[in-house]
Amino acid sequence: MLIMNMLEKVQSQLEHLSKSERKVADVILAAPGRSIHLSIAMLAQEANVTLASQR
Repeated sequence: MLIMNMLEKVQSQLEHLSKSERKVADVILAAPGRSIHLSIAMLAQEANVTLASQR
């Protein structure tokens, strides 16, 4: 239930995110079960953004 609430929150904020944040959000929304197990570095790599974008 908490995961769905968080995914809904991310989905509702997409239009307010920067381009890099949107890329990360898209990766998370596409595969939330997989994304929760990724490190920040791996998540950034999957989203094709720099690690610094996630800080």
